[in-house]
Amino acid sequence: MSIAKNYFGFGKQIRSGAKGTVVDMLDGLSDIGTIYSAPLATIATAAGNFVIVDIGNKKYACYAHIVNGSVRVKKSNSVTEGQVLGQIGNSGNSDQPHLYFQVVTETPLFLDAEGSPQVFRSFDLIGGG
Repeated sequence: MSIAKNYFGFGKQIRSGAKGTVVDMLDGLSDIGTIYSAPLATIATAAGNFVIVDIGNKKYACYAHIVNGSVRVKKSNSVTEGQVLGQIGNSGNSDQPHLYFQVVTETPLFLDAEGSPQVFRSFDLIGGG
């Protein structure tokens, strides 16, 4: 049985990809301690602990599966690009620690929202295959 906290990335900082305003967030759902042992999820708990930021032009940046107790923002807070939002975790409908990130349009939801293509200015590749 593999312990989720031992995975690379668990607990690493999640930084906002853009400036904006927090329109929704959840903190307080328990972390899943082992991998591949996610409990049955509901629509309300699938994303685990999360943050949704209104980044303008009817676009919303969504960050999910955050470590319980690590969310550093509240609804209506302004955030800057690069600001720490929380830590990568294993909450919600998650088989192993990771950050689920998407940008959606029109509606600040993980489900039932239209995805928007994004371009990253840069990224770091760690490891390789």
